[in-house]
Amino acid sequence: MDRPDVVARIYDHALAGNPTALLGEVAAAAEVDALGFAFHDDVMAGRALVAFGVEPRLTASYPRHFREDAVWAAAMCAASIGAIQEALPRPLLERTRFYDEWLRPQGWAHVLKVRLWGEPGCHGGLVVGRLRAPNPRRRSPMTALQRLVPHVRRAIEAWRRLDQVRGLAALSADVVDLLPIAIVLVDPHTAVISMNRAAEELVDAGRGTRWDGGMLRFTSADATAQLRDACARRTTASFVVSRHRGAPLEVLVSPLPGDADAPMAVVLGDRERTFTISADLLRVVYGLTPAQAHLASVLAQGFSLQEAATRFGVAVGTMRDRVKQVFARTGTRSQADLVRLVLTGPGLLQRGTTGSPGGAAFAPLRLADVLGGGLVRRRDPSFEG
Repeated sequence: MDRPDVVARIYDHALAGNPTALLGEVAAAAEVDALGFAFHDDVMAGRALVAFGVEPRLTASYPRHFREDAVWAAAMCAASIGAIQEALPRPLLERTRFYDEWLRPQGWAHVLKVRLWGEPGCHGGLVVGRLRAPNPRRRSPMTALQRLVPHVRRAIEAWRRLDQVRGLAALSADVVDLLPIAIVLVDPHTAVISMNRAAEELVDAGRGTRWDGGMLRFTSADATAQLRDACARRTTASFVVSRHRGAPLEVLVSPLPGDADAPMAVVLGDRERTFTISADLLRVVYGLTPAQAHLASVLAQGFSLQEAATRFGVAVGTMRDRVKQVFARTGTRSQADLVRLVLTGPGLLQRGTTGSPGGAAFAPLRLADVLGGGLVRRRDPSFEG
């Protein structure tokens, strides 16, 4: 075994987010047929075993077998940290339900365990399976596994932490993607790192912004110069971009926490952009009827009571009665109070845009790609800035 090369590949698989390949690398080096690892809390929550050389249906059923066989569960939790041991003495192992239903169907003749974690709130380890029992006359390949165990533990810990970071980043990015205001992340040279959905719509429509070799630019040369200056000096700046038609584009540039290479946030306020408030969400949040929720949604978008009556094809008097019912259910006293409540509540997030170019669906924004320096372009995966 080329140990440095194997160790390097183990960590490479962890950083690439491929724990199955990590286990496969270790299994090949240790000359075992199967490897699996699990954390106690994951197993109790019903999450599948992460494994190499085990059938998918068996990795999925491992938590159930673990919970239902107290002898096997106790044996796995009782192992010494870092030591490779027999899972159970063979006569006892063969009398367990776990052996009959999980081990024997795979033809494992030799089963070992390695407990890697034993800290409070973090218990777990490896299950090692071989189709042939070791030959006592030959040097055991477990020697190789023993040398790799510390690296396996650190590699799995790295994979778990990266996986959690990626998951949190994706969730955070999805929330930013729901905001109706356009947000662009750029580097100190104004190269675009990422943007949310509202920003993509704005840039694609060319309403005051444009692409220039992957750089964010404005239709105004003066505004572009102010953007470059703010990014280069990492200072906060606010200015407007005049447009040939309609209201100007409002721009706020602000540095994000970090060193000199940390991204800059560019917030774009477009008064010309329209969006709808989710009537369904307003109905759920405030206990409104469908008609009341639609009225609240329309008023929050800036329509007057007269315009709302025309929109719904009813008399203004009917609208007045209905809006009083909305006031009573939402605890507001005026149309201004109602609009303020809606625009500061969850109904603002789940909205559909109008007037956006194209109609293609957006994939989730992954800020983990931003951390790696990649530009996320969701409606056109082939785009490269």
